[in-house]
Amino acid sequence: MRISEMAALRLREHASGSSLSVRLLVNGGDGGGFHVGLHVGPENWSGDHTGEDHGIAWRVDPVSWQYLSSTVLDVSDGEVLVLRGVPGIGPGSPTQDLSISLD
Repeated sequence: MRISEMAALRLREHASGSSLSVRLLVNGGDGGGFHVGLHVGPENWSGDHTGEDHGIAWRVDPVSWQYLSSTVLDVSDGEVLVLRGVPGIGPGSPTQDLSISLD
């Protein structure tokens, strides 16, 4: 899991404060595909995988880690956050890029 420099800039535009932290998680996968959630805030959950890129701390819950460990949070078209390299559903499925909205 990494955060690109462009995604870090976009996240800083969205959130204020000196300490920025994001948490990513996967919902779904029941035939309707994956939905990735992104929460901005200082919360720290026990057992999360953690790291930091470009001054932004990130966390991924243990169940979602199996899907997000090799992904990159990036920016597409200058504004839209995307998670690149999310594994497809099913054996041999290609990876996919998923758009993420900031609330």
